[in-house]
Amino acid sequence: MHLLTLLGVLLGLAGALGVLTGLVLVLSSRSRHKATDWLQTDFGAGLNTLYFIERPVYRHHRKAGATLIAAAALWMWLLWRLDRLNGLVLVGWLLSLCAIVIGLFLIIRPSALKPFERGANRWIEPFARHTDGPVVSRFAMLVLSRPRITGILLLIAGIACLYGAARLASV
Repeated sequence: MHLLTLLGVLLGLAGALGVLTGLVLVLSSRSRHKATDWLQTDFGAGLNTLYFIERPVYRHHRKAGATLIAAAALWMWLLWRLDRLNGLVLVGWLLSLCAIVIGLFLIIRPSALKPFERGANRWIEPFARHTDGPVVSRFAMLVLSRPRITGILLLIAGIACLYGAARLASV
């Protein structure tokens, strides 16, 4: 029963997003409109950016350690309340215990984590960078060339998803 509820919520969200996007595409008067600029956005740019958190974490290592231990303890309490013992719960317990150990190291001796941090900070670029401007996929070009047709198709799909969500809600 819970799976059907989750499926209904996801269908409702997908339907609402489809209807909203479809309306924006149908109501845009030109194929090159500000409403369709999101198709050319490089969503992977945030993943290709280096983020350094070591300095604030080590500056406030006691607070960071205590927060990590509190979060792990809360997670362990939630797992305890499940009253189930399967593989996922065991993995959750093991990860919580690892988080508690890391939190204790952060509180007591944060310099002990330096070798682990050095090995974990290797940069792996998830997406290749394009230096010759934004690369627009064939799908985005198809949508940009026919925004009204795409909008109508999204409206139909969104309404179908909303209908399915309403049917699941009535079960």
